[in-house]
Amino acid sequence: MVGIAFYLEPQIDELMVSFKEQDDLKYANEHLENEEFYEEVVKTDVAKFENHYTVWKESVVRFHKLKQEDAI
Repeated sequence: MVGIAFYLEPQIDELMVSFKEQDDLKYANEHLENEEFYEEVVKTDVAKFENHYTVWKESVVRFHKLKQEDAI
């Protein structure tokens, strides 16, 4: 049995190198996809915040205008 292991060693080494390369590529792709997803989430959140802020700011301006009209 030990003799067979020495005969199979080069093929096993090739398989291990192949698996490692595939895993490295898979990890790199997942990392890239996660970065792209994160950037997209940040962009959409910024857009949502800016929209909510604009609506809020307009409400504040309307409130102060109404408050001034009531004071007159």
